[in-house]
Amino acid sequence: MKKRGFTLIELMISLTIFATLSVFLYKVFFYQIRESFDFNNKIEVQYNLNKAVNMISDQLRNNSPNIVVDSSKNKIKNNEKIIIDLNSKESPSDITGNNRDLTSLKVYYNPSKKILWDDNGNKCSNIDSINIQCESNNNEVIEISIYSSVVKTVAAVNIKR
Repeated sequence: MKKRGFTLIELMISLTIFATLSVFLYKVFFYQIRESFDFNNKIEVQYNLNKAVNMISDQLRNNSPNIVVDSSKNKIKNNEKIIIDLNSKESPSDITGNNRDLTSLKVYYNPSKKILWDDNGNKCSNIDSINIQCESNNNEVIEISIYSSVVKTVAAVNIKR
């Protein structure tokens, strides 16, 4: 008499192999999804940091003849008007009202809210800190360092007098 079919041992071995393979593929699949989310987050943060560098460097270049970096490195002035405030206690909604003279301030950074914005309504979020320092004695080169929890961006702005 011929027996057709599989024995119980053969079925258990094939089921064990299939389960092991399924667990491996499950881990690989969700690892790739997690890596994709992390990568997209890094791209978004890097985009925000680059936008912040551009906002600050545009203000420095537009006001370049009379730039003065405050000794505390929290404010940058042009003819005694503050053009960049790196320690603002305000938020974008506070600035948009009529209670503020927007001609004196151009770029604001609120460290507690981790937001950098300008008077045109452009905002950059997730910024942990901003450092601005002069590279030479006559303020011709200003280095901008912007940090987040994920990445860091550094740019040097050449300001010719």
